Amino acid sequence: MKVWAKSHYNSWQLFAHSHDKLDGIGKQMDVGVDVCYDGHKAFYPFSFNEIKERMKNKEDNFNFIKK
Repeated sequence: MKVWAKSHYNSWQLFAHSHDKLDGIGKQMDVGVDVCYDGHKAFYPFSFNEIKERMKNKEDNFNFIKK
């Protein structure tokens, strides 16, 4: 899914159950417990603070309307 509700406002789309096989575009993030990062399997949910920090570093959505 390349666009979602309010993606043009730079909203986030959090998804899971893709087993870390889908790359997020813009402000999308795979938040499944089986997401691999730093070379280690996590198997625990991301905290909201972790998600906020990661979203800060992601590119804007391609359809983001800057005002």
